[in-house]
Amino acid sequence: MKNLYKPKIGAVLSIPIITLSLYGCGGGGEAEGTNPESKNNPHTQQIAPLSLSKDCNLDSSYLALKGTVTEVYDGDTITVNASGILHKVRLESIDAPEVGQPYGTQSRQSLAEALLHKAVTVAYKKTDMYGRKVGSTYTDSCQSINLNQVSIGMAWFYRAYQCEISSTMQNLFSEAEQNAREAKLGLWADSNPQAPWIYRNGAEQTTPVCLGDTAASPSPAPAPAPAPTPTPAPTPAPAPIVSAPIRSTPICYTGPRGGTYTLTKNGNKNYSGC
Repeated sequence: MKNLYKPKIGAVLSIPIITLSLYGCGGGGEAEGTNPESKNNPHTQQIAPLSLSKDCNLDSSYLALKGTVTEVYDGDTITVNASGILHKVRLESIDAPEVGQPYGTQSRQSLAEALLHKAVTVAYKKTDMYGRKVGSTYTDSCQSINLNQVSIGMAWFYRAYQCEISSTMQNLFSEAEQNAREAKLGLWADSNPQAPWIYRNGAEQTTPVCLGDTAASPSPAPAPAPAPTPTPAPTPAPAPIVSAPIRSTPICYTGPRGGTYTLTKNGNKNYSGC
């Protein structure tokens, strides 16, 4: 998809850098480069796979980034310092109001109160076109900050990317947003809040249809309807049977001597019938 989690412009809440070591189980993953904020750091960092037993029972297919949040840009973007390397992180599955929108400042403040100065685990699978790791952020008590932002009305469930998470998580985000709407929490106190993707792009997002836990393939075209069976022509009715007319004039026969006669009903010759 284009416009992957578009960067947002606004003030930044930050603290001095605090260095924490990455936690890892089962060996390191692929080496990651540094973000622009740490481009002068000469070394690269190993990102460890998640441990199901120690990392909030998260899917082990994710990578784990552990560190301290040093900056909060808005309601869905932070910087994490891990072993002296700064990583910009975009919280997946949510979209918070822009700082210039109503509740944009409140959303950023809410995220700062939850994360700033605190140790976090970021579970992620990808880095977007802007160099940000896109993932779920958890506190040391395994609270999902992504889900919390939606639950308290400080962000939307970002359905344009819903097929990137499991159907279980889709249901949790959808339910959290619905509950916040009904309770008129945060941005839902407005009768018709403007979604941030409309604020940025001026258009509604496209919501994909997912099959199970993966993005759906285009639906096949419906099979053409079978051609109607031709109705056979009706069989013409047989012509009515017409009886031959009954002959009323008797037939005359000529005998061997030249005499003529007719036959009676009893088969006798009648010489006076002709």
